Amino acid sequence: CTACHSAKLITQQTGSAEQWLLMIRWMQEKQNLWQFDPVTEEKIISYLAEYYPPGQQQRRAALRPELMPPTPYKP
Repeated sequence: CTACHSAKLITQQTGSAEQWLLMIRWMQEKQNLWQFDPVTEEKIISYLAEYYPPGQQQRRAALRPELMPPTPYKP
């Protein structure tokens, strides 16, 4: 993955094995990602699905409005 992307981009994504496979297929079709041999592809998809599954919260919750600093852009 890091041959084309920063690791941060990858770790911000989530998905099931099927979703990760669809993402890889899209990159192969649209972005010229090379084909993987079946064993390597399965290892990649299994790893991503295990460590970056759907629904896993990657970001902290937004701060409550009263905790935010004043903004000069409010009318």
